[in-house]
Amino acid sequence: MFSVVFVLMGLMGMAQDLKDLYPAGAEAVITPLPFDCAKGTPYSNPVPIDGAKVKGLPFYSYRDLNGTLKNTNEEAFASVFRHFRLPQGNNMEIVVVAIERFEYMRYVMLAFKNGSLTDCLEAGFCSNDDIAMKQWRINEKGCIQISSLKLDDVAQQVLFKDDFGAVKAYRLDEIYEVNAEGKFKRLNKVEYDSKEYTKEELMDKNIWSS
Repeated sequence: MFSVVFVLMGLMGMAQDLKDLYPAGAEAVITPLPFDCAKGTPYSNPVPIDGAKVKGLPFYSYRDLNGTLKNTNEEAFASVFRHFRLPQGNNMEIVVVAIERFEYMRYVMLAFKNGSLTDCLEAGFCSNDDIAMKQWRINEKGCIQISSLKLDDVAQQVLFKDDFGAVKAYRLDEIYEVNAEGKFKRLNKVEYDSKEYTKEELMDKNIWSS
């Protein structure tokens, strides 16, 4: 939570409004709920974001399975991936931004209330050969499920491009809602037993099916 607050404190006067994400004349395409961001899900209407307006936002990708090796200064590679209007009212919206560069991709959810940015949440990251270490989906009530695979050895550094045979990891499911203040609030988390995943398994299945 500290990191989210820190990011937002640095956004005064920058990327505060929903309109900052869209260039003049661009149309916001609203995706209906429910929605699963399964592997291979395409953009609905990709809109490149003006990097000069999002310098304070956490737009970067990862090179490793643990999500520790950042590819920084990637604002120029950010696009609107999906735009949702939440059913709870209060003019709550979520814009999912995809940061995609070379073989790496990361998803960041931005929450807006009445058109103003209120919070952000990392929602997913993967490689372009479909190794996903974090994925997301939103149900018809606007509840968000973030499913992650966490390596047992937090110090282990495995790159997406490495020719590894298998890794030992556990699955973590986290459930969030956007509250009345427009903040992402975690409601629940479920941790599953650790097991071995081959590289082929990581490339084949969505995390919630593993």
